[in-house]
Amino acid sequence: MKLNREQQDKLVTKLNKVWNNKVCEICSKPNWIIDDTFFELREFHGGRTVLGSGAIKPLITISCTYCGNTKMINAIQLGLVDPKNPDIEKREGSGNE
Repeated sequence: MKLNREQQDKLVTKLNKVWNNKVCEICSKPNWIIDDTFFELREFHGGRTVLGSGAIKPLITISCTYCGNTKMINAIQLGLVDPKNPDIEKREGSGNE
């Protein structure tokens, strides 16, 4: 699901506040791209897909444009997803503004 403009602005503001050393620890380049899409990390169930069972973490990815090193940042911790009401599409419309 894509981040809307408000979420993108909030993400950049929050990252600028908390991310002090923006140099990649693999290649030492300071060039990153922030993905504009939410991703999910699901609880492992022995290789089976179990829908509706277990924890799911909403994530934002940030990748080094030189070497591809990718960081996963928890969207709840960034304040982009409310853990008590995680269904962004129902809360904010389509989420594709």
